[in-house]
Amino acid sequence: MKNFKKITSLFLALLMIASTAVAITINSAADTVTPLEPEADGNYYVDDKADFLALAAAINADTTETTYFDGETVYLRGDIDLSGTTYSNYIITQFKGTLDGQGYAIKNLKMENAATGINLALMKDSVGATFQNIRFENCNVKADRHAAIITRAASVNGTTTTFRNVYVEGRVEATNANAAGFVSYNGAGCDVIFENCVSNCTVVGKRSSGFISQTNGPAEFTFKDCAFIGDLSGAGQWSATFCALTTGGNFLYERCVSLGKFNSSDGGLFIFLDHQNGSNKDTQTMSLVMNDCYAATTDSNYIVGAQSTRSYANPLTMSLKYNGAEAYSLTATNTNTVYANRAATEEALNAKNAYIARGDVNIFTAEKFAELCPALAASGKWAVTTQTVDYADGKNITKIMPASVAAMIDAPVATAPNATSYLQIK
Repeated sequence: MKNFKKITSLFLALLMIASTAVAITINSAADTVTPLEPEADGNYYVDDKADFLALAAAINADTTETTYFDGETVYLRGDIDLSGTTYSNYIITQFKGTLDGQGYAIKNLKMENAATGINLALMKDSVGATFQNIRFENCNVKADRHAAIITRAASVNGTTTTFRNVYVEGRVEATNANAAGFVSYNGAGCDVIFENCVSNCTVVGKRSSGFISQTNGPAEFTFKDCAFIGDLSGAGQWSATFCALTTGGNFLYERCVSLGKFNSSDGGLFIFLDHQNGSNKDTQTMSLVMNDCYAATTDSNYIVGAQSTRSYANPLTMSLKYNGAEAYSLTATNTNTVYANRAATEEALNAKNAYIARGDVNIFTAEKFAELCPALAASGKWAVTTQTVDYADGKNITKIMPASVAAMIDAPVATAPNATSYLQIK
């Protein structure tokens, strides 16, 4: 089938040359490739870098039939090594289909463009797309603003973008603002679901996050069995490990952990409230539900961060529930109210048995896993690895993550001498 595909691509290329084909540019280097064709089962298969670039050409050209691969499925059949080229534009403009990595990786992606106002990511927009069973490894993205590894934005109202069993690792930097591992910007009404996902990214710049760096309006956000184990110690103000610059919407966190480095003095471990453009909007309502979530930090960061320098004509109403019980609620006519109540919010969470470690993060060891995170241990969906997040002061935290991701990336799993105090992954 592989040879048939290559022969077909060559034949099509010759036809295109014979008919004076129009070049399809997929990056600033003006690469011209023959669009990838589906195989006999109607699906698209990608084996190597050449195939991936041909896929990008096919997606970018698909504006009249299924429209940016809406309803199409793409499978990886091997790791895709994108090294050797530095891209200064999006490889894929918009994607509406399903990308199933089958456990393989897209790796060594390098994108750089320091020009003012430039946004960068593998894809410009994901519109109701699904990404599953895939790794993104050793990726490096640097832009002026809105930098991300997978997609710049989920941007069409009424759609849901889904990430399922996805591991993202690399460095993302925005010299101005908005950097994230998964999604840099999320438009109003664009729902996002994360299930069994891990961000192991180093993210630099204000408004930074391991998952989503800005949400602009009401939407539904779901995080289930997800972990941040990366490094946001170089992040600036208004950052959060899961979701930053939140401007309303409904958020659900179930069995999620924030165990990476995070030292922003003006941020939040799980979420940061911004109430952006509140003076021009009606009253904004935010619902935050957290069930069986755990965090650790070496300084006095808060679970729910808030900006302290803006005031608005219209109020922000926030309700917070933890493990089924009302933990905290407030109505703020300016963000100073939210900022001043961060400590009270966290105290309310602690009262509901949310585990938040401060200072002595070494207690998050493999030996303590079942004791500190009983719901994760009981679920059977989480793995304790032998790897650690190492802090500059010598402290470290054991990396725990969804077992499906640990298996996909071949993470070394701790051996359990006592099955009652360890989670064993066989």
